[in-house]
Amino acid sequence: MKAIHCFVSNPIYQENSMVRVFTPTPALAWRRLISRVICVVMMMGFCIAISSARAESPADSDAEVAAAADETEEKAEEETDENAPIEIPDGTAEELLEFASETMRNRGRTRESVIRSARAVVDAGTKIRSLDDVTLEMELKAIGLQMPALKFLARVDQDAAKELKELIESFADDDRPEIQNFARMEKLATEVRAARAMEQDEQQKLVDQVLQIADESGMNAELYSLASQLAGALGAAEQTEMAVSLYNNIADRMEQSDDERMKEMASRARGSARRIGLLGNEMELNGTTAEGEPFDWSEYRGRVVLVDFWASWCGPCRGEIPNMKRNLAAYGDEFAIVGINMDRTIKAMEECIEKEEIAWVNLVGDEENGTGWNHPIARYYGVSGIPTAILVDRDGKVVSLSARGSRLDKSLEELLGPPKKVEEPEEDETTEETEPSDDAE
Repeated sequence: MKAIHCFVSNPIYQENSMVRVFTPTPALAWRRLISRVICVVMMMGFCIAISSARAESPADSDAEVAAAADETEEKAEEETDENAPIEIPDGTAEELLEFASETMRNRGRTRESVIRSARAVVDAGTKIRSLDDVTLEMELKAIGLQMPALKFLARVDQDAAKELKELIESFADDDRPEIQNFARMEKLATEVRAARAMEQDEQQKLVDQVLQIADESGMNAELYSLASQLAGALGAAEQTEMAVSLYNNIADRMEQSDDERMKEMASRARGSARRIGLLGNEMELNGTTAEGEPFDWSEYRGRVVLVDFWASWCGPCRGEIPNMKRNLAAYGDEFAIVGINMDRTIKAMEECIEKEEIAWVNLVGDEENGTGWNHPIARYYGVSGIPTAILVDRDGKVVSLSARGSRLDKSLEELLGPPKKVEEPEEDETTEETEPSDDAE
């Protein structure tokens, strides 16, 4: 089963989302493109039919027929223009940067328009960098726009892939460290994607490389994103100590950053280290229930407990509810669930609880301490994607950080034995995803 998560709406993800800015929904793009083609063909046929009919009628003027033909020709020219390359204007670096940004904003929704817009952004970046009086600052900004666009094109065009490779190689050969850094980051990203399958000593070298770049260039959103990916890969490879150390070392550097955004994100990095380090250790849990009562974590000792971070707008979260209910029925008092609700409002949570008939305790945030992604418990454990399902054994020790679906079933059977057979109500099965609503922010 494919794991689906809803991720925190956060500036830290903007660097990784830049490529997706150019990506249309393929099915929608093709449907709209085909619709346009059909409309043009029908219009041309209609005008030809009018011309034929009016040629037989002496009362109709040749001017009207010509006007209809001109209109058809204009429409056809508009369609041709939509697929024609975008001309890159002359101008200063600032003007060309504005042109590239505007082109990106008005890229259209068809596959062709997105591709031509991406091509224009790449070409504008090249033109900026070729200017005699371009400053390093302007060149870096141009590359920042150029790279995501070219990465997108490389996915659909082999020539663009070759162009991307050559561009990165040119960065590596550049005398300026700031330009060389682009090549270094691309190489690092490739290695991070392969980190899970590496030997331990190779993984440690990669961790050291990330920290070295942070020391030399300072922390930024792109480097934090790569560090987070690497820590996740290390955690999946059961290199927990290495992953925790990486997060804490990155947090140290973020706290010393001149970038206020990085300083604010340092606590989330510490939280992520705290969460990854939970395996085999006790989990702290406190807060206020949806009923406004203080939560007593000690009351759950002696039972296996699923701590579920969720929200009403998260489709995968709601999709797991039937499985959670089934296990509650099968294991009775031996198993319990504590929800950490990440809705922005109590009302949204209450409506979902009523509809889904959820009976377990939920801990909620408030305006003073934070709601949604800023829920105090979510911040404390660096939760940036939901559902996050943490399983705690009878002794209060964490045994799983991803106890969902069949993994939850297997873990419960290992801890509590085979489940009791219970009659399951018939339910409509759905695989549809629910996109985060405004409550997700």
